[in-house]
Amino acid sequence: MAVCCSSPIEQAIIGHIRAAAILLDLPSEAFILRAHEALLCEMERDARFARRVQESRARARLQEEIISDAPYFRAHFGAS
Repeated sequence: MAVCCSSPIEQAIIGHIRAAAILLDLPSEAFILRAHEALLCEMERDARFARRVQESRARARLQEEIISDAPYFRAHFGAS
């Protein structure tokens, strides 16, 4: 298991999810991998946080479905 929460991106992603946010734009693949590892580490450590991540995931999927079904989205972005 990698050491997590030792740099700002790891702390930021955990705080972001704890604040009930669902999306975070990360600037590079390296940040995405570090954030993912931090989330996994924190989920193993804290069951309540793990539930929060699952809730965020469900909300993100619901938003994705709503957006992809919206006539405006389909007209402007060609989603099917």
